[in-house]
Amino acid sequence: MTVSYTYDEKENFIYTKFAGVLTDDDLETQVKAIAADRRVRPGAREIVDLRAVESVEASTESLGYIIFMNKEHRERFEGMRMAIVAPRELLFGLSKIFEVLSDVENSPSTIKVFRTISEAEKWLGVTHHNFIP
Repeated sequence: MTVSYTYDEKENFIYTKFAGVLTDDDLETQVKAIAADRRVRPGAREIVDLRAVESVEASTESLGYIIFMNKEHRERFEGMRMAIVAPRELLFGLSKIFEVLSDVENSPSTIKVFRTISEAEKWLGVTHHNFIP
């Protein structure tokens, strides 16, 4: 799996892209990286792009871990809005589970799942960044 993110400090905007096989380790490593990135301020907006994911080997336990990390680092994730772009059915379903769990567990971040980048951008109120393909 390839995972990368780009951060626009001026806009407090994160673009995260997953590609290939999505694993528990990829998800956990990514949330740790964002939590440790001192440039990211509370209230950040993030697009998590799953369009290039070919298969999933991640478990729902990883979703719980991400929520735990969000709560553990509440000061980093407070007010964050995360738009997950998941056009394929399996990814969309898993992402919707994450959205609901985040709400039920009172995560400091608001998560919404979309099928297209344009829907995600509209919800976040961001214009098309040059690093979003």
